[in-house]
Amino acid sequence: MVEADWGLHDEPSSFGPRASEWEPVDSDRPEDLPEVMAARAHGYSPAHEAPLWCFIPAIWPPEARAWVRDSRVRHLTRQCDGGPLERLPWTTADYADHENDANALLAELGLPPRPAGRIWLLRAPEPYGTAHDVLDDIWDGWQTSGGPAMATPEFVHYAQSRLHGIF
Repeated sequence: MVEADWGLHDEPSSFGPRASEWEPVDSDRPEDLPEVMAARAHGYSPAHEAPLWCFIPAIWPPEARAWVRDSRVRHLTRQCDGGPLERLPWTTADYADHENDANALLAELGLPPRPAGRIWLLRAPEPYGTAHDVLDDIWDGWQTSGGPAMATPEFVHYAQSRLHGIF
């Protein structure tokens, strides 16, 4: 059985002098937020945002996990009738659709929904450089074991077992 903990009652982490301020950042990249930049000095990197890894903050050891408020203004690109590409900010409905899709996948994986509006920050143990290095190692092991190239309840269990061994 997978033990998932979204830290629902955990306060946002405070990294740097602007941590208590809220100012939108016009970017799709979590790395562009000042709080995320400041968290790097403490060994944290943003969690992978690919659907495959939507569950990882819930199983990452709480002592190596933090979160900051997601103040990004994200964008979509569209083209109408062969005209020029347009870059438009997400609407509230776009944000809701994104969260609903992630939570639907989490439900398929047997996990509770995640709290919205967070950028998860993960700290990797030695000898890994970043959380992405840990995820690459987990993925390589999963693929070597013959696991399918998709998120499944078995993959979540495998990832949690590997994280217990890594940490």
